[in-house]
Amino acid sequence: MSDSPIPRMNAESGFEAIDSDVAPLRISGYFCLLLGCLSSLGLVGRPLMLFSLAGILVGAFALRRFNGIAPLGVKPARLGICLAIGFGTCSFFMPWFKTFMLSRQAEKFALIYLDVIAMGETEFAMELNKDYVNRMDPTMSLEEHYQGAPQARENYEQFEQSGVNEMIRKRGAGAEWVFDLPTRLYTRYRNQHAELVIADPTGSSDAKISMTLDYLVDSMGQGQWHVSNVQTYRTTRFVAPNVL
Repeated sequence: MSDSPIPRMNAESGFEAIDSDVAPLRISGYFCLLLGCLSSLGLVGRPLMLFSLAGILVGAFALRRFNGIAPLGVKPARLGICLAIGFGTCSFFMPWFKTFMLSRQAEKFALIYLDVIAMGETEFAMELNKDYVNRMDPTMSLEEHYQGAPQARENYEQFEQSGVNEMIRKRGAGAEWVFDLPTRLYTRYRNQHAELVIADPTGSSDAKISMTLDYLVDSMGQGQWHVSNVQTYRTTRFVAPNVL
């Protein structure tokens, strides 16, 4: 017969006798490790962060004080707590990090758009107003397209003569712009949108620009921004009078 010590199964009772030859078994430590692995599901949705909380609580119970030889299950409990804390922290901060990154991307795209208009690249700016599905093929001549068909030429002229675009061109390429309000991100119809208010920091123009950007994911899994609306920013809203 083997003389190797056999783990005792009564280690969860809380009354572990001192015995230097037999290591007690704490099943809760292995449950903690399982919950620590399941806490990775919190990356999918915040409600699933309950696995992280449960893993930490079960792990704390498994790591309670003991006498004599260390129970089996203590090391899995420590690993499970580390996993639960790690995945829980990532799950908690990931939405904030995603919002931060999308905000910075939207602001960078908006500044590029303003510079394109200021440089007189009207055709290219009009393409940035389209989503990635409706944009022209890169090999085609944008100038020929917008100056060819009558409807395309009319759209080009209306876009070029827009008051907002004239103000942007007046400031010139490379002009400094600041974001007057924090970038607002929101989701509508499962699509991400960003609202920005851009101002002239030099004070040469009191008008502010309100810009709405849409974020779509293409077939390659890459995010594509496009401008859905640009207009002069208004602090007051027009309200229709009551019908008497």
